[in-house]
Amino acid sequence: MNWISENKFLSGFLGFMFVAVAGLGFFLYQEMGNYEQVHATYTKELKKLQDLERHDPYPNQPNLEKYAKQEDD
Repeated sequence: MNWISENKFLSGFLGFMFVAVAGLGFFLYQEMGNYEQVHATYTKELKKLQDLERHDPYPNQPNLEKYAKQEDD
């Protein structure tokens, strides 16, 4: 413990780095949980999109115009 009193700058720097790394670790852990939630939502929405693309006819602008024309008739 004598080196701490002799090297105040180094001990302060190491203490600050320890707190900073611990804080970053906390934020990383928190964002990993958010990532899982966002990834699950993305996967669900991607499955919906792929299901729509497999439908016949594919819902794009020309086909929507045809549907609107059929409804008017």
